Amino acid sequence: MPYICFDLEGPLSPQDHAYEVMKLIPFGQKLFEVISRYDDILTIEERESHEPGETLKFITPFIISGGITESDLKKISQEAKLMSGAKELIDGLQKSGWQVFIISSSFEQHALNIAGKLGVSQLHVFSTKFPLDKFREKANREEIGKLGLVRDKIISLRGEGEIKSFLDNFFRHVVPREYPTINEILGTIQVMGGSRKAEAVESIRALF
Repeated sequence: MPYICFDLEGPLSPQDHAYEVMKLIPFGQKLFEVISRYDDILTIEERESHEPGETLKFITPFIISGGITESDLKKISQEAKLMSGAKELIDGLQKSGWQVFIISSSFEQHALNIAGKLGVSQLHVFSTKFPLDKFREKANREEIGKLGLVRDKIISLRGEGEIKSFLDNFFRHVVPREYPTINEILGTIQVMGGSRKAEAVESIRALF
């Protein structure tokens, strides 16, 4: 039986879901852009254990401190449009006997919503599991309260050297030492990017 795998943001829907979600918090767009650049830097230098797309992991503390909920994630996703012709393409493939899969670094709330709009089974979706409401319950208020100053520093960073130096120190040293509950939360997030996408393709291939 033939099968085909699609990425989501770009080929199926134009919305950058996480970027739109970050707009819900003060200076969220700039914060996302700086952290996304940090993700790019780590990817280019091929840092061990880093997976492309981990911007979604790095923005998590600020999503939590911004009071964003899973309901917000779903609401933003509902506003997403489909790429022109995407629904017709998926429908045509499925009618011709193709098994359609979506493999995306997107938060699962968004990936499952777009899959539903396209008529793709939820069982055929590989994405980033992100139980945000549970994260919010676990997070320590004192830790969350300190993140405002960190946010202000991040959005003031200029140049790759500053970005890498500050965020390396923050995520690798400061978070484990001063933000234990946030560190625990980050340790549970596995972004569906890089090698994990390749692993998803291999797991699908094994089915056929």
